[in-house]
Amino acid sequence: MASSVFPGIRLSNVPTSNPREFVSLVLKSCAWKSSPAPPGKGQLRIKAQREKPARRVVLLTEEMDAGLQAWKLRQQKLEEERKQENALKPKGTSLKSPLPNQ
Repeated sequence: MASSVFPGIRLSNVPTSNPREFVSLVLKSCAWKSSPAPPGKGQLRIKAQREKPARRVVLLTEEMDAGLQAWKLRQQKLEEERKQENALKPKGTSLKSPLPNQ
């Protein structure tokens, strides 16, 4: 299944772990191989059209990763607080104050 924004790139070939790999893949697909002449107007326009969404994908992916990391950190802190609240409390003679001397 080819993407309409990035024709020629199959979604199964898109690296999901590193967004920078995705951009390089898009930019490589924009390059016309073994072209003896400089790129034409249409080629430059298509390359620019493909670069914009690819860069946006990278930016959004990095923002999502940062947000996810912050959320995980918050969840860890909440879990630690919950564990401290639910921890067993000492009971028995250790809590009782010593009897005053009479």
